[in-house]
Amino acid sequence: MRSTVLALATLLTATAPALADGVYRGASSVAGGRDPVCAGVTSMNAIVSGSDIRLDGAVYEGAAAPGSGTVKSDGSFTATKPSDKGTITFTGKVTANRVTAQWKGPDCYGAIDLAK
Repeated sequence: MRSTVLALATLLTATAPALADGVYRGASSVAGGRDPVCAGVTSMNAIVSGSDIRLDGAVYEGAAAPGSGTVKSDGSFTATKPSDKGTITFTGKVTANRVTAQWKGPDCYGAIDLAK
């Protein structure tokens, strides 16, 4: 009985990201930074497919290229996105209905909040 419960829990944990597959839409907001472009709220999207996440939208001026990363079985993810001044790093969480993350770039930092 215990091994059956353990096997079921392992299976559910391993498939958790698939339950979150889809397109999430929302915004990125700049919390601060040292450059004049470090202000405002911009549109942001995420596409989750299995353990892959793609981030589309400019988190700030000069950072519009798509980003990508890997979603772990617990829904946590890390992703990177190029900008004209360096790499932006995202650390966040994917659930069945939301993608949230903190991000930090060479000049600015902020957060994303996206929903299905």
